Amino acid sequence: MTSIIRAMKAAVATAALALISIAGLATPAAAQSAVSVGVNAGISLAAIPGPAWGLNTAVWDNNLLDVAVPGLLSQAGVAALRYPGGSTADVYNWQSNSIVPGQQSYASPNNNFDAFMGLVKSLGATPIITVNYGSNAAGNGGGDPSYAASWVQYANIVKGYGVKYWESATKSTAMANMAPPGRRTCTRRMIRPLTARMSRNSPPR
Repeated sequence: MTSIIRAMKAAVATAALALISIAGLATPAAAQSAVSVGVNAGISLAAIPGPAWGLNTAVWDNNLLDVAVPGLLSQAGVAALRYPGGSTADVYNWQSNSIVPGQQSYASPNNNFDAFMGLVKSLGATPIITVNYGSNAAGNGGGDPSYAASWVQYANIVKGYGVKYWESATKSTAMANMAPPGRRTCTRRMIRPLTARMSRNSPPR
């Protein structure tokens, strides 16, 4: 963690020097109003809280369940694990641990949800689950709120995992390419019903 903080400080110092260099290339009129910028890399303004150190995991990672992984994550200070991935989440069928039809991706046969939760428990980490916003189980339509809600029910009612943090549409290409009115419509038709159904089976934070 110390090395990360040092790298961040070095990056800030480098950026400041770059800004000073750019200022030196300004026109004479602009140069007259130039100011002096100083950076003290030895002073820390704030510290990132421990629970914020997390890692994105992926169902396509064949090494996710390796025996050495919990120890390595613990040494790195990882306190939260995200599953089943970023854009992969929008083509992932959690019940069958597979990629929905018509999509090009991969899910390791061993990396199902219960196996992931085993890793979470062995590490003592906080799980963050990304539900499928982009496709339904058949792969012929958008995300299904009831399908997402069934995952919450399985995790917290059937298995008693007590997963508190759920997210959706983190990397939805469709959402990213939409004009604002389309995003608002998508929010009304999908995200709001999805979060409403999911929240019924989620424990309080």
